[in-house]
Amino acid sequence: MKGSKFGLGCIGLLVVVFVLVMIVIGRHKATPEQAAESEAVTTGYTAAFECQNAVRARLKSPAGAEFQAPRRADITRYADGYKIVSYVDAANSFGAKVRTPYTCLVESKGGELKVIELDVKNRR
Repeated sequence: MKGSKFGLGCIGLLVVVFVLVMIVIGRHKATPEQAAESEAVTTGYTAAFECQNAVRARLKSPAGAEFQAPRRADITRYADGYKIVSYVDAANSFGAKVRTPYTCLVESKGGELKVIELDVKNRR
């Protein structure tokens, strides 16, 4: 009889802990503004990846290219798209790794992202 009371007490305690955890989780739902900001950040990172692909297509040796992480790039959001300012470390014609900055404009229409302008600063 003593063991059964102990088992019921443990189950009761687990139920109470579960309910409290669910209450805490329920209180931390994102507001619509927070959700929109989170989506904008995610889409900005996606725009940065689109820029990386466009830059990669112009490189002589794209396999060894190392791009700045999107979360560290300068991403500016506009009403109809994004401006990304970043850099790539890639091999030049002589095989030496060179850091090359670039600026990229990405248009956002209907959920689709398209690179509309890419300015790669070639240093010689």
